[in-house]
Amino acid sequence: MILHGGVRRGDADAQFQHRVKPAVYTYIISSTDDSFRFSETGAAFFVDFASKHALHSNCATTVRYSGEFHPRPAGGWDKFSDDTPDDQTEWELVIDNNSGTYAPDKTLLPSLQKLLEYNFPGFEIFALDREDEELVKSREACRTYATHHRGVKNEEVQPQACDGVETLSHIASMSTGPCEV
Repeated sequence: MILHGGVRRGDADAQFQHRVKPAVYTYIISSTDDSFRFSETGAAFFVDFASKHALHSNCATTVRYSGEFHPRPAGGWDKFSDDTPDDQTEWELVIDNNSGTYAPDKTLLPSLQKLLEYNFPGFEIFALDREDEELVKSREACRTYATHHRGVKNEEVQPQACDGVETLSHIASMSTGPCEV
């Protein structure tokens, strides 16, 4: 599965290197080539440069859809135990419209859900509005599981800029287009 945690630094993390990583991902569906592009939201590299949604779209002025998603075991990370192997777990995908760059219309979430169900058979898909309380709880349970049970550091799950540093993402958000600086 593409969302495995990969090799992590430190001996304590080696036990999780082939497990699904509890993480939140930023995505876009391109309007130029219909590709699905994503990266881990906590990737601190991006916080100092620009909007990840804009970078994924090559600074396109429009995309088909964008937001965030995270995998979760059926029922949620808050009900999961590492005693259950990943290959014996039913997986769900929770996807939303949480993109300040492109601000996707929440009325299109049912269509997004159908598109993903078609393209990712075997996953139950939950397409939720960025303001939906169920989404907030699921996303936080994912991040909590990562930090409390998988040895992921807080700064890895939530990109942060140092105090007083103005990021390009902030500057870009003040302009008229997604990549005008």
